Amino acid sequence: MQATTNAIRLESPSCRYFPLLKRNDAVTQNEDVRYLQRLLNTSGFSVDTDGGFGPKTQQAVINFQKQQQIVADGIVGPKTWTKFGVCTNLF
Repeated sequence: MQATTNAIRLESPSCRYFPLLKRNDAVTQNEDVRYLQRLLNTSGFSVDTDGGFGPKTQQAVINFQKQQQIVADGIVGPKTWTKFGVCTNLF
C-alpha cells in the first residue's frame, strides 16, 4: 500500500492548491474531487472516480477520517489533505 501512496504523491505536483471540498457545495463535480477519489481508492476506500462529491464519496471521506483519527465530518480540508500525504497550499 505504501508504494501506491508514494506513486500518487510523485504524480501530483510537489505543492499545489487543494481546495476545501464537501458535499452540496456549489461545485460538486470537478477535477479536484476526481483527484480526491483516486486518493480514496488507493487508500482502500472504493469509490467511483467520476468527479462528483456524492453520498458515497462523502461516506468514504468520513471512513478515511475515522481511520486517520481526525474529525470525521466528511469535509476535506487541510487536515484531511495532509493525511493523504499531499502538500497543501490552502487559503
